[in-house]
Amino acid sequence: MKSKLDILERELSDLTEKEARYEKMFGKEFITSPAYLKDKIGRFESLQSMFGNSGGPEDRLALIGLRVRQDKVVRQLYPGFLRRLIYQTFKNVFSAQRNAKLKRAEAEKVSSVLGQARKAGFSGIGRNIEQQIKMGNREFIIPVSSHYVTANEKMEFQIKFKKDDLETYQIESYQATYRKLGEHSEIRSCIFHDGLQDEISTKQAHNLLAGRSVQVNGRGWIQLDFTDKDAEGNFKLKEFPLTYGYDVSKCVKALSLSTKLDPDLIEKLVLALKDGERIAITDGEVKVELEANPQKNEVMVFKQGILDVKAENWKKEINKTVEKLTENKAVDKAPKKRGVRV
Repeated sequence: MKSKLDILERELSDLTEKEARYEKMFGKEFITSPAYLKDKIGRFESLQSMFGNSGGPEDRLALIGLRVRQDKVVRQLYPGFLRRLIYQTFKNVFSAQRNAKLKRAEAEKVSSVLGQARKAGFSGIGRNIEQQIKMGNREFIIPVSSHYVTANEKMEFQIKFKKDDLETYQIESYQATYRKLGEHSEIRSCIFHDGLQDEISTKQAHNLLAGRSVQVNGRGWIQLDFTDKDAEGNFKLKEFPLTYGYDVSKCVKALSLSTKLDPDLIEKLVLALKDGERIAITDGEVKVELEANPQKNEVMVFKQGILDVKAENWKKEINKTVEKLTENKAVDKAPKKRGVRV
């Protein structure tokens, strides 16, 4: 973890870079204007409030240096002694208001980033996020400890948060690690970024790393290719866009099951299959599991964990058998004609 001195150095460096950019864009008149100087003083006060008076000797000396820089800007803004005296008199009142505003802004940042984390499926990390934001870290990683998702599968995550140009924290990426236990143990890991971190939930990440397909809103279906990796060591994606034409709902309705599925159950099955789940249902007295397979435009059916019949072909095979039997019966019943050989 970075020290307060490191964080303060970085914040002051960012302030200097932004000031140089503003001067280049708007001229020296802007960075010496009362509005800009007041904002600069506010930033110095925010840094002092953020880091407080705790820390080692180096940290305390750095904060003294920060106050010296702030006093220099105050003298620039209020060159007259009387005006500086009035400023110092009301400074505590303004500082209290600013600190209250900062606390509200900090609470909003924590609430916003927690909302992102909960939406993705992460929980129990609020205290760690709040601590990192209070420390002023512009980017940080929060680990989510390993936990069971099934009897023989475990998942763990590393979530990377980063503050953007609007001073808002976002989930920049997260690394998901899948551990399959038992006789055929296996470990797979993948980093979700470039927008996927906002679209792939922890449940979907587990299903992808388990080898199943997931539907991503607006871009069709995706599946991890365990036979191919990119330069960063990430599994490449197999993508089946909307134009590919896979309709999991039609595939479910085409299942030749002995038990008729009601519309509400079909809707729930479709939603779960889109998340990449392998769904167990009871077909008569037999338990089967369903899994989406966009590549072959089908829903796969498993019995006792073994692929049994591919649903899209199931109905075709039954229809072929029925047609063949019908043709045979027609031939048997037809009157036999005696011909004359020429």
